[in-house]
Amino acid sequence: MEIEEKRIQEVPVLTVEGRIGYDETPRLKDTLSQLVEQGHKYLVLDMKNVSFMCSWAIGSILTTNGRLRKNSGEIRLSRIKPELKELLDLLGLHGTLKSYPSTKEAVRAIRESD
Repeated sequence: MEIEEKRIQEVPVLTVEGRIGYDETPRLKDTLSQLVEQGHKYLVLDMKNVSFMCSWAIGSILTTNGRLRKNSGEIRLSRIKPELKELLDLLGLHGTLKSYPSTKEAVRAIRESD
């Protein structure tokens, strides 16, 4: 798994690539936690090149999302593959984790709600 961090209109965007399995989840969790601790209210996860997410990874994303919501923020997903979107929908997370067809749209939605 690779994680690249950048800012678009001051919003942290993490581009994640590869499989997010059990062994990779602590790194993802640490990266998300650092951004929350830095005071960011919103995060975008660009999931275009994520081929697999284990339940631990989903749990880490949900935990971080819960922390952000306490401060009126949240995680937004972008460019998620249809099979991963279907998995999140099957888990009943379609309303909990908002997803957008592009990173630009996710950032725009954040800017409009902030």
